[in-house]
Amino acid sequence: MSEENRLYSVEVLDPKRNVTYYRQYDALTIEEAKQKAKAEFIDGTITSVFLLKNDEETQ
Repeated sequence: MSEENRLYSVEVLDPKRNVTYYRQYDALTIEEAKQKAKAEFIDGTITSVFLLKNDEETQ
């Protein structure tokens, strides 16, 4: 069984600018998506993360 990347939506609050950013990351796990967001928004606070699509497992 091979693992496939999934598309996660991450919401990040930038407290310095008082702006919320929404980004999509292709990642194997939710933790990997969080790490990618933290790398892009060093001072940001992750407020939500959710799976955007999971084609074969949803019915």
